[in-house]
Amino acid sequence: MDIKVGRKAIAEATAKLKNWGRWGKDDQIGTLNHVRPEDIVKAASLIRTGKVFALGIPLDREGPQTGLFGGRFNPIHQMLATGTDAIAGQQDWNKIRYADDTLMLCVQGATH
Repeated sequence: MDIKVGRKAIAEATAKLKNWGRWGKDDQIGTLNHVRPEDIVKAASLIRTGKVFALGIPLDREGPQTGLFGGRFNPIHQMLATGTDAIAGQQDWNKIRYADDTLMLCVQGATH
Protein backbone atom coordinates (compact mmCIF):
# COMPACT_ATOMS: atom_id res chain seq x y z
CA MET A 1 0.00 0.00 0.00
CA ASP A 2 1.50 3.32 -1.07
CA ILE A 3 -0.08 6.23 0.79
CA LYS A 4 1.15 9.77 0.22
CA VAL A 5 0.02 12.51 2.56
CA GLY A 6 0.78 16.13 1.89
CA ARG A 7 0.99 19.20 4.10
CA LYS A 8 -2.57 20.25 3.26
CA ALA A 9 -4.05 16.92 4.42
CA ILE A 10 -2.01 17.02 7.63
CA ALA A 11 -3.08 20.63 8.33
CA GLU A 12 -6.75 19.75 7.75
CA ALA A 13 -6.59 16.69 10.01
CA THR A 14 -4.80 18.69 12.70
CA ALA A 15 -7.44 21.42 12.65
CA LYS A 16 -10.23 18.85 12.80
CA LEU A 17 -8.77 16.62 15.53
CA LYS A 18 -6.92 18.96 17.87
CA ASN A 19 -8.21 19.49 21.40
CA TRP A 20 -6.43 22.77 22.19
CA GLY A 21 -9.06 25.29 23.23
CA ARG A 22 -11.97 22.86 22.85
CA TRP A 23 -13.05 23.41 26.47
CA GLY A 24 -11.89 27.02 26.83
CA LYS A 25 -8.56 28.74 27.33
CA ASP A 26 -8.34 27.93 31.06
CA ASP A 27 -9.09 24.21 30.73
CA GLN A 28 -6.57 21.99 32.50
CA ILE A 29 -8.01 18.49 32.09
CA GLY A 30 -8.50 18.16 28.34
CA THR A 31 -10.32 15.04 27.19
CA LEU A 32 -11.16 14.15 30.79
CA ASN A 33 -14.01 16.62 30.23
CA HIS A 34 -15.72 13.70 28.47
CA VAL A 35 -15.85 11.75 31.76
CA ARG A 36 -19.22 12.37 33.42
CA PRO A 37 -20.14 11.73 37.07
CA GLU A 38 -22.24 8.74 36.02
CA ASP A 39 -19.18 7.29 34.24
CA ILE A 40 -17.25 7.45 37.51
CA VAL A 41 -20.08 5.72 39.40
CA LYS A 42 -20.25 3.01 36.74
CA ALA A 43 -16.47 2.49 36.89
CA ALA A 44 -16.57 2.26 40.69
CA SER A 45 -19.22 -0.45 40.44
CA LEU A 46 -16.66 -2.67 38.67
CA ILE A 47 -14.52 -2.94 41.81
CA ARG A 48 -14.61 -6.44 43.32
CA THR A 49 -11.65 -6.40 45.75
CA GLY A 50 -9.76 -3.77 47.68
CA LYS A 51 -6.43 -4.67 46.12
CA VAL A 52 -4.28 -1.68 45.20
CA PHE A 53 -1.43 -1.90 42.71
CA ALA A 54 0.88 0.55 41.00
CA LEU A 55 0.58 1.20 37.29
CA GLY A 56 4.05 2.75 37.01
CA ILE A 57 7.13 0.93 35.86
CA PRO A 58 10.64 1.13 37.29
CA LEU A 59 12.80 3.83 35.74
CA ASP A 60 16.21 2.23 36.05
CA ARG A 61 18.82 0.40 33.98
CA GLU A 62 16.57 -2.67 34.01
CA GLY A 63 13.75 -0.50 32.67
CA PRO A 64 11.31 -0.74 29.83
CA GLN A 65 13.61 -0.66 26.81
CA THR A 66 14.32 -4.01 25.17
CA GLY A 67 16.36 -2.92 22.17
CA LEU A 68 13.40 -3.39 19.84
CA PHE A 69 13.53 0.24 18.69
CA GLY A 70 16.95 1.40 17.57
CA GLY A 71 18.82 3.87 19.69
CA ARG A 72 16.52 3.80 22.70
CA PHE A 73 18.13 3.10 26.03
CA ASN A 74 16.88 2.54 29.57
CA PRO A 75 16.75 5.54 31.90
CA ILE A 76 20.03 6.80 33.33
CA HIS A 77 19.86 8.23 36.84
CA GLN A 78 22.74 10.46 37.93
CA MET A 79 23.22 12.09 41.30
CA LEU A 80 24.52 15.67 41.10
CA ALA A 81 24.67 16.27 44.83
CA THR A 82 23.98 13.97 47.75
CA GLY A 83 23.57 14.24 51.49
CA THR A 84 27.18 13.14 51.83
CA ASP A 85 28.25 16.25 49.87
CA ALA A 86 26.65 18.43 52.54
CA ILE A 87 28.25 16.49 55.40
CA ALA A 88 31.64 16.69 53.67
CA GLY A 89 31.34 20.49 53.48
CA GLN A 90 31.15 20.51 49.68
CA GLN A 91 28.11 22.82 49.69
CA ASP A 92 29.17 25.36 52.30
CA TRP A 93 29.88 28.11 49.76
CA ASN A 94 26.15 28.88 49.36
CA LYS A 95 24.93 27.90 52.84
CA ILE A 96 22.22 25.73 51.27
CA ARG A 97 22.47 22.00 51.74
CA TYR A 98 20.60 19.79 49.30
CA ALA A 99 20.48 16.68 47.19
CA ASP A 100 19.89 16.89 43.46
CA ASP A 101 19.76 14.45 40.59
CA THR A 102 18.99 14.05 36.91
CA LEU A 103 17.07 11.45 34.96
CA MET A 104 17.85 10.98 31.27
CA LEU A 105 15.46 8.90 29.20
CA CYS A 106 13.96 8.62 25.76
CA VAL A 107 10.69 10.55 25.62
CA GLN A 108 8.80 7.48 24.43
CA GLY A 109 10.68 5.31 26.87
CA ALA A 110 8.35 4.74 29.80
CA THR A 111 4.80 5.44 30.97
CA HIS A 112 4.59 8.43 28.65
